[in-house]
Amino acid sequence: MPLMEWTENLYVEIPRIDQQHKRLVEMLNELHDAVQQKRAKDVIGGTLTDLLAYTETHFALEEEYFDKYGYFDAENHKASHQALTEEVREMLVRYKSTDGETLGVEVLEFLKDWLYRHILGADKKYAPFFKIKGFT
Repeated sequence: MPLMEWTENLYVEIPRIDQQHKRLVEMLNELHDAVQQKRAKDVIGGTLTDLLAYTETHFALEEEYFDKYGYFDAENHKASHQALTEEVREMLVRYKSTDGETLGVEVLEFLKDWLYRHILGADKKYAPFFKIKGFT
């Protein structure tokens, strides 16, 4: 059973961003599966590396749209992206010096909470702005 279900309330109605959000949820669920199967130590390093690269790509796309369309809350949103990126980098460093099984559970909880809060909060805020601008 997945840790985080993709549901309609997570859509921001911008297809490229929704597609990327779905992939982030899939990555979270893949790590969850590994933790459940007691394989977190074997996969967490790769998962964190992939997650870091993917979030940077995803955040760059969102930020490109913010700049292109003059999103009013861009600076705050970008700051939250930077904070998550730094947190994932720190987890990757910690992974290299700790027990991957224990860190796997911590990473799962952090990412699940962050994704829900970020998509349902900050990302849902920009969707109406982009609709007004005629971008979907």
